[in-house]
Amino acid sequence: MLDQSNTNGPSTLNSEAVIAATADSEEALYTTGPASLEAATRLVDPMRLNNLTPEEIQPRHLRRANREVRKARRGLVSIEHAAHRLLNTARLEAQRGQRLARTPPSRRRAHQVQLALRRAAGLNVYFAALEEERSRYARKVAAARDLLQAWEHEKRGLTRQPGNFFARNLRQTTLRIARVERLARERLDEARRALVHVAVAEEAMRRDADMVRLDPVNFKRFVGRGRLGVRLGIVAVIVALIAFIYPPWSPPRLTACAISIKNTNSCSMVHADAGLQLQNHGSGLLVGWATVDMKQDGMDSMQSPIPIVLLPHQSSNLPCYEYGGCALQPGSTIHVQFTTSGGSPTVSVVP
Repeated sequence: MLDQSNTNGPSTLNSEAVIAATADSEEALYTTGPASLEAATRLVDPMRLNNLTPEEIQPRHLRRANREVRKARRGLVSIEHAAHRLLNTARLEAQRGQRLARTPPSRRRAHQVQLALRRAAGLNVYFAALEEERSRYARKVAAARDLLQAWEHEKRGLTRQPGNFFARNLRQTTLRIARVERLARERLDEARRALVHVAVAEEAMRRDADMVRLDPVNFKRFVGRGRLGVRLGIVAVIVALIAFIYPPWSPPRLTACAISIKNTNSCSMVHADAGLQLQNHGSGLLVGWATVDMKQDGMDSMQSPIPIVLLPHQSSNLPCYEYGGCALQPGSTIHVQFTTSGGSPTVSVVP
C-alpha cells in the first residue's frame, strides 16, 4: 500500500517544504523579531561587552547604524565598478586563452601560456577579495536591519518617540541600498560566469599543449629547437657591427696631420709646440689607440697608449701634453705610432 504523502513526487514535496519553511521564518521574524542582536551590537557599539537588548536601543544607535549603512553603500558602489572592470578583463583573458590554445607550439607560445595562467590566478584571487568585501558590507546592512526590526517590533509600549525620525532615516537608507546590493551582486555573478570561461580557456591551453614544454626540468628539450635562430641572430649582430666599424664600401681612413704652424708643414715631423689633428675620411667608425715612444737623453724609454675613437667624417685634436711632447730637450724625438682600423701611420715630434 502506497503512502499518500508520496503520490505528489519529490519536486512537489520539496517546493511545499521550502514554502512552508519560508512562511514560518517570515512569521517568526515579524512576530518575535531577531533572536540575537549580536551583529547589530558589533555594528553600533563595538566596545560593548554584552549584546544589546531591544529595551536598550537608543537613538544614537540608530544614527550610528545609518552612518555605517551609508558607508556600506559607497563601498558597494566601488565594488560594482571593480566587478565591471574585472568582467571586461576576464572576457579579454578568455578570448586570449582560446586564441593561444589554437596557436602552434613554440617557445614564445609556451611563455605566453605561462603568463596567461598567472593572470587567470590573479583574477580569481581578485574576485575572491571582492566577494569577501561584498559579504562584509552585506553583513553590516543585515545587522542594521536587525536593529531597525528590533526597534519597530520589539520595543513596544516603551518611549521611543525621539528616535522615530532616525528610525525613518535608517529605513529609507536600507531601502535605497537594496538596489545597490542587487547591482553589485549581479555584477559579481557576471564576473563569476566570465571566470568560468577563463577556466575553460585555461583547460584548453593545458589540454592542447604538451606539458613537457612548460616543465622547467624538461623545457630545454624544446628550447633546443630554437638554437639555430639564436645563432643566426648572433651572426647578424656581428655582421652589423663589422659593417658599422669597417664597412667594405667605404672603410675608415686615418690621416694624422700637424696643426698648421710656422715652419711646420709636414705630417711626418711635428713641432713640439703643435699638436696632431686626426681625421677620419671613411664611412665607418674608427677605433684604436696611439702608442707613444718617448726617448730622451739620460732618461729611459717610456710608452703609453692613448685610446682613439672617431666617428665617420669627423676629426679630433691630440694636444702635445697628452703624449708628452710639449717640452722636449734638443736632439730628442718622440715617435707616435697609431694602430687603428683606419691605418697605422707614424708621426715624429721634434723640439
